[in-house]
Order: sequence, then C-alpha cells, then structure tokens
Amino acid sequence: MADWANVNAILAPFGGAVVLAGVIVTAAFGLFKLLGEKWLDAKFSEKLQVLEHRHQKELEELKIKYVRLTDRATRLNQREFDAIPECWALMQDAYLRTETFIRKGQSYADLSKMNPSHLDAF
Repeated sequence: MADWANVNAILAPFGGAVVLAGVIVTAAFGLFKLLGEKWLDAKFSEKLQVLEHRHQKELEELKIKYVRLTDRATRLNQREFDAIPECWALMQDAYLRTETFIRKGQSYADLSKMNPSHLDAF
C-alpha cells in the first residue's frame, strides 16, 4: 500500500496537469470552432454577395439587351406597317396605268359592220 501512496503522490500533480491540459485543449477547440465557424460564415457570405452582385449585373445587362432588341424589332415592324399601305397604293396605281395603256392599244372588230365574206375570213 505504501507503494501506491508514493505512486499516487508522484502522479497526482501529473493528473491535475493532464486534466488542466484537457480543459485548456477543450476550451481552445471550442473557441476555435466558434470563431472558425463565424469566420467561415463571414467568408462564404462575402463570396455569396459578390456572386449575387455579379449575377444581378449580368441579369441587368441581359434585360437591357433584350429591351434594345425588342425595341428594334418594334421599330422595324412599325416601319413595315407604315410602308405596306404606300406600296399597295403604288402597285394599284401602276396596275391601273398599265391596264389603261394596254387598253388603248387594243382594238376590237365590229362584227355588225362586216359583210359576210369578211366575217367568214375573220
């Protein structure tokens, strides 16, 4: 028993030191985990904000491009709708002038004034 008392007396300070070291390591680990989590969350949040900003900027650029393209298409359609009636009026005028010109050059035989021999030849 005396041997155990001596061993106990020798190991008691070491046991306290081990327990103290364990408490310190556990506290340091907990502190590191808490601060590390906050630091990682802050870094990820910062990167997420940068990414969201980049996506918003790209989305705005695409919206502007879309508006520009649709505006251009709308203007082209408006010009087309303005030009079609004018083209139609010009085509009708050309058709009527051509028809009038062709009719002036056409002649029809008056069958009532022809004698029977001319009528047979016709």
